[in-house]
Amino acid sequence: MVLLAEGRSGSSWLGQLTDATGVMGQSSEWVEPKLLGVDPRRTDAEGYVAAVVAAASGANGRFALKVFPRHLLWFGETYGADFLTLCARTHDIHLARLTRQDRLRQAISLVKARQTGRWSSELRGNDRHTVFDRAEIARAIHFVERSDAFWNAYETIAGLAPRAFVYETLLEDPTPYLDWAAVALGVSYDAAPDARYAIQRNAETEDWVARFHRDADGAGSPALRVCGPGRGRVQAVIRALRGDPAYGRDLYRF
Repeated sequence: MVLLAEGRSGSSWLGQLTDATGVMGQSSEWVEPKLLGVDPRRTDAEGYVAAVVAAASGANGRFALKVFPRHLLWFGETYGADFLTLCARTHDIHLARLTRQDRLRQAISLVKARQTGRWSSELRGNDRHTVFDRAEIARAIHFVERSDAFWNAYETIAGLAPRAFVYETLLEDPTPYLDWAAVALGVSYDAAPDARYAIQRNAETEDWVARFHRDADGAGSPALRVCGPGRGRVQAVIRALRGDPAYGRDLYRF
């Protein structure tokens, strides 16, 4: 089972829920070399895929992982192959796509996580206080939009039709996702499990939302100015607009 998503979309929360069933694998960003603990220089593409599946698998052989655009781009640059295509050659994979409707709050969550190092409610970050930065939030909005566009294009190119889920809808009731996963993996679970992760949205998030909208009135056109490339990236943007894939990795880095 593979969840196509982007950071701060609720993918970790859903992974915690499926993990808690005990029969749906061990979801994480296993394509990441540091998390996987495998030196990509010491194995080939097929060996790396096998290591990812092994790490993501539970005792019953079912596996779960979440994949972001940067994971596919890294794998492609490293091995010259598509991770999901290779994985599908040797394993039955079931794809789901997770999106978040509220791009502003997703972007704010990204900025706050970068500032504190707290990417989940379980992790302890540094002692640095978060600082409202409209420019960074605007950049993050562009980032999540590009990530969404990546998955749209990937689905079209690969001819895929993953099951679509929306974070805000699942917050009210995650059962549809759990039921889909159970059917896809051919397992059953007793009851809706609890996740260890807590929603990190708080009063500060809502204050930032209000400030972001309020500051727009006298900010000119900051979204275009602050999110545009630096002088050294002008040619890179031109290449991107012309379809040069060399710009791809930078495009999805945040």
